[in-house]
Amino acid sequence: MHVRQMPVAKMKPSGAPNRATTVALPAASPVSDVSRGWKIAIVAAATCALVVKLFLALKTIGTNDVTTFHHFLVWWRYLGTVGLYRADSGFNHPPSMLYVLRLFGWLESSTSLPFAFWLRVPAILADAGSLWIVWQLLRPRLQERQIRWAVLLLAIAPPLILISGFHGNTDPVMILFLLWSIYLIEKGKSACVSGALFGCALCIKVVPVIAIPAVFLYQRNWRTRVQYFAAAAAVVLISWSPFIFHLNYAQNDPRSAWFV
Repeated sequence: MHVRQMPVAKMKPSGAPNRATTVALPAASPVSDVSRGWKIAIVAAATCALVVKLFLALKTIGTNDVTTFHHFLVWWRYLGTVGLYRADSGFNHPPSMLYVLRLFGWLESSTSLPFAFWLRVPAILADAGSLWIVWQLLRPRLQERQIRWAVLLLAIAPPLILISGFHGNTDPVMILFLLWSIYLIEKGKSACVSGALFGCALCIKVVPVIAIPAVFLYQRNWRTRVQYFAAAAAVVLISWSPFIFHLNYAQNDPRSAWFV
């Protein structure tokens, strides 16, 4: 048990105070944000959901989005970035996603696990990360029963099981980066780091642009606004720059070897 020291005046027999001394008193116990039983229930639900998602990712092909992403990877190798955008209007993702698809293709060729599995693993892990962030954001209100139930239902939400474990969608990863960025803003952390995370979200999908007005107005001052959006822009520029400057080169073109 932790103790804290409190000064107490030491009295002479005559009643006159002498030098101060200290006595040990028990330290106040911190208030738990949620009971142990609720913590176990939430962690157990999240673990069950994680196992089910991984099982689905390993044993199912998924929706046509999975095969479509694989086709994007193959077509990019022969058509280049501009050629891919022109050939298939369905590729409405930022060009930085091509790096991610190439990583999944490398993992498929380097392991015995298929492209469909690797495509869904980041979304599965992102759900776990998003759950933790939501838990932290709602920590001051976890004494409320409805908030605890909300976190528990988020941990085992059937739509997330289907989206991340079966569908083959990149939205959960984008949401993780966006939530992470908002969490750091809420906690008053580095504007550069939170802005970089927002830039990462934009590298997965451009949907987070709708949050820009809210993020801009929520910042404490102009300095943090500039740092935040400068960091976000830097991440996007660095991630997109190979495609910005070599748009017309296919992946099998020797001139593109420096970035593929």
